[in-house]
Amino acid sequence: MTASALAGLSTPLFRKPDFRRLWLVGLVVFAVRWLETLAVVAYDRTGSAFMVAMMTMLRLLPMRLFGAFLRAAAERWERRTSLLLVLLSSLAPHGRQLENAAAQNFGLDKLPPREMRYEMADEYVDLVCRLFGSWQPGAVVMDRATSTYADHTKVHEINFEGKFYKCRGPLNTVPSPQGRPVFVQAGGSPRGRAFAAQNADSIIATANGITGMKGYRDDVRRHAAAAGRDPDDIKVLFLIYPTLADTDAEARAKYDRMVNSPSFIEMALASVSSVTDIDFSKYDLDQPLPPLTTNGEQGSLDKFAQWGSGKTLRQLASERFGGLPPELELIGTPDTVAARMGELMEAVGGDGFLISTPFQRTSRRFINEVTEGLVPALQRRGLSRTVYRSRTLRDTLKEF
Repeated sequence: MTASALAGLSTPLFRKPDFRRLWLVGLVVFAVRWLETLAVVAYDRTGSAFMVAMMTMLRLLPMRLFGAFLRAAAERWERRTSLLLVLLSSLAPHGRQLENAAAQNFGLDKLPPREMRYEMADEYVDLVCRLFGSWQPGAVVMDRATSTYADHTKVHEINFEGKFYKCRGPLNTVPSPQGRPVFVQAGGSPRGRAFAAQNADSIIATANGITGMKGYRDDVRRHAAAAGRDPDDIKVLFLIYPTLADTDAEARAKYDRMVNSPSFIEMALASVSSVTDIDFSKYDLDQPLPPLTTNGEQGSLDKFAQWGSGKTLRQLASERFGGLPPELELIGTPDTVAARMGELMEAVGGDGFLISTPFQRTSRRFINEVTEGLVPALQRRGLSRTVYRSRTLRDTLKEF
């Protein structure tokens, strides 16, 4: 971000805290607490039910006051979040600085190579699974007569020692009803797909058109079969960003306004930069990207760059949260989008979608559009459940 761009921001990113307002809230809370004390004394003397009601109201009022104050502060901060994202991406002239800074938060000097990270991940998953297996079925007895919570003969050390990790065990808490938690993974590279096929219950994947989506899912399922797993036990959820409105024309206009705004282009590039460790400010917005590789998320870079398409960086940024073929764009009324989601899943072969919004800027309006519009439209087509029949998340995922 240039100095002139920063100077042109109409809303300051950081603002001096409004201590006067906080002081006023504190004064009101003090007065309410004083009145509450009087109400308690009056109740002790009279036993009046009215005083009980007064005490209850006075105890809740301070929480409501502080809640309102904090909500207002949160809303102001939310309006600045996107600007903060762009600013942070501009502070490091090279993506590698951000990458190494993240590694240093975990005791490393720099981020290990991708292949080593997956080697570490394989070992870590092995360790975690052994920890969750350190409690045998029936270990929890909860015998009040003997003050015994667990049968110690059914809780074991694991004495794990690998190349990267070492742990004695056992797990210091009781496992959940489903044994170990559901493992959800996101990875688009060949090594990431193999890792997911070996370990994941669900995979979050980018939606890059029917051919790419079907190829990704088929490849994961082949890896799963080769690893001795049932491919149907791994649910691939493709990320989508639907734009919904009362009419298709309104939805199209809403989408065009969003993706063509200068702030959207800049935030989209900052978003991609944060996961690929590439400084896109070095490249011309109106020229195609040169061939690039990264030690960050290569799959995210490949999906974003659409290699061979000839699209400019500006076009790529505008399609950051879309990019589906025109016949399958998820833009329109709930019924239009639901029908297209069904067509897409029929062509891909399964398994589902993860609905999101650009930059995770979820609003009450969008939630209502999905829950009150899109989900009922999917249910009418038999594409979404109407009730939950299973007790655990793993079993719920396997229903479809």
